[in-house]
Amino acid sequence: MSFLEKIADWVSQAAGVVGGIARKVTAVADAVAEIADAGRSLPSGRPQHPSPTYPRQPRRIPSFRESMARAEETLRVDEVLERVTALETEASLRNRNQANELEFVELILGLQSQTRYASNIRLHSANLQIHLQTIRNVTGLLDDVNRQRIALKRLMRTVNHLINVQGLRNKVEPIEGVDVEMRRGAISLNSAYQAFEKTQELLRTELLAFGHSNNDLRIKAQKLLRQASPDQCQWLTHVVLPAMSKANEVAKYLYDELRGMPLLERETRAELSEI
Repeated sequence: MSFLEKIADWVSQAAGVVGGIARKVTAVADAVAEIADAGRSLPSGRPQHPSPTYPRQPRRIPSFRESMARAEETLRVDEVLERVTALETEASLRNRNQANELEFVELILGLQSQTRYASNIRLHSANLQIHLQTIRNVTGLLDDVNRQRIALKRLMRTVNHLINVQGLRNKVEPIEGVDVEMRRGAISLNSAYQAFEKTQELLRTELLAFGHSNNDLRIKAQKLLRQASPDQCQWLTHVVLPAMSKANEVAKYLYDELRGMPLLERETRAELSEI
């Protein structure tokens, strides 16, 4: 098998894998879109938190001046302590509710921002197909040019031989000074193949980054389950976490597909770099 035949055989194998990758990229993008949609599925686009239940308000406490004037009759230390404790509890509950709301907002923004991974994955997948088609085109071009070059060299030798045999040099000029040799680097198949492998690596890197981001959001969602209202728990359990699991699963399938991409043999790659 010639060098170009080896490249063409690899292109044929890789084309099937790249076709499968394109289908899986669509599945990943759709799954990521579901994650983003999950971030918009709460009413008004933001979490609705239950109103905290505060302790029963104690009866009115007299002002300091009133209390001093009627210290022997109305001032009770336990009432003052009760009021202070109630205020501290109310402030603590308010702060806790605000922190809880902030965490939900961060989760929603994180879910909606996942779409950037889908865009990058689609882009790298499209580039992968372009680079593969470029390799296919360059391989075909090299094969055609090589065949024509060989045919032209044979034709030149035959014509010159006939001129010499027939003694026609005085009437017909021999074919000389025609450069039909391949020029190194004029057509770089090696660059096209390197771009293909680089795009594969970019696609794998983007999938890994999405996996890490998705896992961080999953941890945040599971943490919020312990402090969420019933409606929020319903949203997290039946909308958010299933969307994350589905996206993670299809992304893993795509990553495994990339790992199964056929490689050119070492000898062929070495010969490729010399073209």
